[in-house]
Amino acid sequence: MGLDRDFAETVVGYVNALIAGMSERTREYAVSAVAVPQRNLIMIRSVILARVLEHYGFSAKSKLEVPEVVWRGSEECVKAYLRALFQTDGTVQRNDKTAYCTIRLASSKPLY
Repeated sequence: MGLDRDFAETVVGYVNALIAGMSERTREYAVSAVAVPQRNLIMIRSVILARVLEHYGFSAKSKLEVPEVVWRGSEECVKAYLRALFQTDGTVQRNDKTAYCTIRLASSKPLY
């Protein structure tokens, strides 16, 4: 978990820069990484971060959609978002013989 912890601290720095000055209270608000060794997990929890992300279209309700702010970003931004989405929640299956490709997200809703 050493490399994950180092990366988590980098993410914590970005999150704290993003939410700086966003608190409705006068005290300064900062997040930190919390390790959960039993689940091999490092978490960052923040109500303020959730509010900021929701403002840009990222929420539990929009999990199955790519927020508009991503599409308005650079090609590199769109590629990075989609790459991360599929690394965590998706699969791409390809059959060269039939020229068939299937792209699926584990959390996808059935179309029927």
